[in-house]
Amino acid sequence: MRTYQKIPGSRPYANYTRENLERAVAAIRSGMSKKLAAQTYRIPRSTLVNRCLGRHKKSVGHPTILSKEEEQLISRTLGIVAEWGFPLTKADIKAVIKKYLDKRGIVIPILKENNPGDDMVNAFIQRNNLSVRIASNIKRSRSSVDQEDVLKFFENITPALLDSSGDHIYNYDETNITDDPGARKVIVPRNVKRVERIQNHSRTAISIMVCGSASGVLLPPMVVYKANNIYENWCNGGPPGTVYKNSTSGWFDANLFEIWFKEILLVLRTREPGKRVILVGDNLASHFAPSVVQAAQENDIYMCPFPANATHLMQPLDVSVFGPMKKKWRAILETWRKESRYPGSIPKEQFPILLNRLWLHISDTVSQNLISGFRTTGLYPCNPQEVLRKLPDAAVQEEQIGRTLDASLVELLKEHRGVAAPEKKRKRGMKIEAGQNVAAIISSEVDGSNMNNVDNINHDTTQPSTSKGNPRSQKNKAKLGVKDKENLPPRKSSRKKDDSSKCGICKCLWEKYRHPVEWIKCCQCQKWICGMCNNDSKDPYFICATCEDSSDEDAYPTNEDDEYVPD
Repeated sequence: MRTYQKIPGSRPYANYTRENLERAVAAIRSGMSKKLAAQTYRIPRSTLVNRCLGRHKKSVGHPTILSKEEEQLISRTLGIVAEWGFPLTKADIKAVIKKYLDKRGIVIPILKENNPGDDMVNAFIQRNNLSVRIASNIKRSRSSVDQEDVLKFFENITPALLDSSGDHIYNYDETNITDDPGARKVIVPRNVKRVERIQNHSRTAISIMVCGSASGVLLPPMVVYKANNIYENWCNGGPPGTVYKNSTSGWFDANLFEIWFKEILLVLRTREPGKRVILVGDNLASHFAPSVVQAAQENDIYMCPFPANATHLMQPLDVSVFGPMKKKWRAILETWRKESRYPGSIPKEQFPILLNRLWLHISDTVSQNLISGFRTTGLYPCNPQEVLRKLPDAAVQEEQIGRTLDASLVELLKEHRGVAAPEKKRKRGMKIEAGQNVAAIISSEVDGSNMNNVDNINHDTTQPSTSKGNPRSQKNKAKLGVKDKENLPPRKSSRKKDDSSKCGICKCLWEKYRHPVEWIKCCQCQKWICGMCNNDSKDPYFICATCEDSSDEDAYPTNEDDEYVPD
C-alpha cells in the first residue's frame, strides 16, 4: 500500500487521534472550557464546538465508494468462496467491485471505467478485517473430505483417546529432506530484470520417518538412503538413537517400516510399559504388514489409519511440525553450503551431522509444536470440532445465500470441489474404517484368533481399470491365428515369489517393487514383466516388448514351416 506524502506548506488537517478527540469532548462535558480543551489536547476549537453540537458525525476524509453494508456483503462473499477452496486475488476483488457497480448502474467519476485502483483495494482489505495470505495448493481428492468421514473417524477412535494420556498417543509420518536451500529475498537495483544467486544445490532427497507424541516428545528418526549398500561412515554423527537403512528407491517399504516399528517404537514401548499406545498414521499397505500387525497386538498398540486424503487436516506432523522443521533445514543447508563450498549433492557421510544440527535447532520448539498439532487436529484433547470447522458447511443457510451467494454459485462451488475425472486407484492398506484398531479387526477375521494365519487375510489389491487396450496386445492378436491362441498358456493371475525375481525388461527386483500394477508373464519367453513395463496389460496372451521386437521380422512364427499371412 502506498504511503501518502503530505505536501509541504499545506494546512494541518485532522492532526489528532480519534481517542484524543473523544477525551476532549468528555472533558468539555465535564466542565472544562473549550479553549482550555483545545490547548490541552491540541485540537482546533472549531472542531470541538462542532463535535459537541453534533454537527459533524462522519469520519474524516473522502467517503467510501461502497456503503458499509455493501462492503460487508462483498467481504462475506470472499470468506465463503475462500472456505470452499477458491480464494480470490486482489485482481479478482477489483473485478467483483467493478461488476457490482456496473450491475447497480453506479458510475464513479474518479474511477476509470469503474475499475478500482490498488489503494482502494488495500483500504477495503484493511477496513473489513481481511488479510493477504499465500495459499497452498491441494488436489481435488483432498478437497473431497467431508464431515461424515471426519465424524466416522472420531466415532471409532474417541473411546481409545479418552482412555489415554498425551504421552501414549503417537503420530508417525514419512517425509523427505531435499538438497535445495530454496529461494531467498535479496536486495538488488530496481532496474535489474533477472536476479540470480550462485548457490550449489541438487534435486536429491533423503527419506526420514518422524514420530512424536501428544505430550511433545519427538522420537529418534529413521533415515533411508537411496543406495544398494550402506556404509558405516553414513551412520555416524546423527541424533542419538537414529536408525539408518537403505533401499533402491529411497522410499519406505513394508520391510523398512517393520524395522522402524520394531527398533524404535517397540524399544520405547518396552522401556515405558503400561497403558495402551495409540499410533495414528497414513493408510498405506506397507504400514500394515502381518508381522507389524501381530507385534502391535502383542504389545497392546492401537494402530489406526486416518481417513483417505485427510492428512493435511488431521495429521499433527503435517499441520505443525514439518513446516518449521524444513524451514530450519534450509537455513542449516545454506550455512553448510557457504562453509564447505562443496559443488555436488550432500555427501551421505555428512548428512547425519547436518541432521543432528537440525534436531538440536528444533529441540526448543518441537515440543510445543507437537502439542499444538495434536490440539489443532482434535486428537488430544479429543475435539472433532477442531477439524470440522475447517471444512466448508455444505448446508449453507438460505438467508446467507440470499445476501451473499445465490444457489447457482453454491452448486458451482460444490461441482468444482468434486473430483472431475476418476483418478487412478492407489494400492492402499486393508479395507478398514479410519480410526479403527487394525490389529483388533484382523484378529477377529482370523479363525480362532490365531495370528499365525494372518497371511491369509485379503488385502486391497484392486487394480485400476483401463478403457483402452494395450496397442502391443492388439498388434500381436492380429499376428496370432486361432490355433496359435489355443496353444499359448493363459496369463497367470498373480506373481509368485519362487519364480525369477527380476523383470524381463528393466531387471527390477520383485522384492523391491512398489508399483500398484501387477506383474504379467510373457507367453513367448515365459519371463515375468513388471507393471511399469507391461503398461497395465490385461491381455491373456501378452507378449513383452523384447519378444515383439524380435518377432517383427518373422511375424512371430511358431516353427520354421509356418508363414505369416497378413490380414
